[in-house]
Order: sequence, then structure tokens, then C-alpha cells
Amino acid sequence: RYIVGHNGRRDPVLRFWENVQKQPGDGCWIWVGTIKRSTGYGQIGVGGRSVLVHRFAYQHLVGPIPPDKPVVRHVVCRNRACVRPDHLEPGTQTENYEDALRDGTATRGERQGSAKLKEPDVREARQLYASGGLSPRALARRYGVSTRTMRDVLAGRRWTHVQEVA
Repeated sequence: RYIVGHNGRRDPVLRFWENVQKQPGDGCWIWVGTIKRSTGYGQIGVGGRSVLVHRFAYQHLVGPIPPDKPVVRHVVCRNRACVRPDHLEPGTQTENYEDALRDGTATRGERQGSAKLKEPDVREARQLYASGGLSPRALARRYGVSTRTMRDVLAGRRWTHVQEVA
């Protein structure tokens, strides 16, 4: 006994509720359906597309996501599987990244998959540059990054979390 749309697919709202387990009290509402391995976020098919389920939950239970705050953040529980509307809040990508920095879950520096530098490299490059030993271009070649990247590292616009060792 399912509601089926004109395209033969079951109603996504029904599929949503079939895959939500509500925890007692103020606890999370846990998505037990499909989880995207690469991100750890739940997903649900809607209209032939895969949608992040916490975004679907927010839109279905609260309303439209504001255009100036396009990211749905987990502000109460920080649980990627949670779809409880009062645990979710629209925000900006910057706010979401600041949340991740505060929680220690941000992927920056060596934890970022595409990083060519390591923290000791950054410290060493900054020391070599400060001592007048090598130019940004020479350092970029030495560490296998672009000159632009090395200039940003040396100016503190990248790898900002790496502090100099006294």
C-alpha cells in the first residue's frame, strides 16, 4: 500500500519516514537508509536525483533553504546521520567550515587528500624564505607546488593553522 507518483516511483516523503529512527527526548532522528560512503551523509532519491537527506528533511519539515544560506548545517548534534529539523540550520559554507574547525573535523593541511605539503615542509619553507635563502619560485620547485601556492603559504594565506616553532 504505497503512494506511487506518475513516474512509478514511491513517494519520497514516505520513503523518508520509513528510514528515520527517532531517539528518545531531544535525541537525534537517525537516518538508517542509504549513506554516501565518500561523505558519510544520508541520501534519498527524489525525482531521479540523489539528494542529501538532511537537506530534504529541512525542506520538507521546515521550509525552503534560503538562497543566502545554502548549506544545511548540523548545529546541535554534529551528527551527519541526523535529520531532526531543530538540529539543523541553514548557513553559509564559511559558517559550516568554522563549525568543522571548532569541532576538529575540518580537513585541512595534511588531512586533505590532495595536499602535496606536510607541516614540517611548510615550517621549513617559511624559515628558508625568511632567512633569504630561497625565492618563492625555487621553494615551489623544491616542494612540488605552484609558485602561487608557495607565495600563499609564505604569506600565511594557506596553511594558516601551522605555527612557527620557536
